Parts: sequence; structure tokens; C-alpha cells
Amino acid sequence: MSWYIQLMRFRFTKHSIDKLLLIEKYGFNVTQDMVKAALRSPLRVDIRPDGTFVANASLSKKLILRVAHRYEDDIIIIITVYPGRRKAYGL
Repeated sequence: MSWYIQLMRFRFTKHSIDKLLLIEKYGFNVTQDMVKAALRSPLRVDIRPDGTFVANASLSKKLILRVAHRYEDDIIIIITVYPGRRKAYGL
């Protein structure tokens, strides 16, 4: 699956861009490139009941980056981005 993601395009929703700006105010320097890297090489991908995927990637020893997204044809649509405690998600 990861080779397939390498070929896909990414689209950030307005909400996801706003979230990146908001979490920056709280001291988390997360860039769009970091979000793309999280989708290319996640620690784990969770699937929500509504069919949304959530990629989990490492931010630090205690924190992960969670990226909620969905697939439309050859586009990955990034819905939202947020940091989380590893312990809360079993990582």
C-alpha cells in the first residue's frame, strides 16, 4: 500500500490547514510535509466506523501525530491533524 500512496496527490482541507496553524500556537511545529510523511509511513492506521482513516506517526517519545484522512480516486484528502499522547492510543 505504501508504494501506492507515493503516487497519490494530497489535498489539505481548510480545516486541516487551520489546525496546523492552531497547533503551532501550542508549540507543535507540524508542517504539511510532516503530515505527508505520516501518511506515507505510519506507525499504525486506524479505521473509524464512518470509514475515515487515521494515520498515527511519531512526534516524540510521548507524542504521536494523528492524521484523519479519506481517499477519493488518486487523492488523499487530509481532514484534520492533531497531536496525541502515545499512551492514549496504545502506541
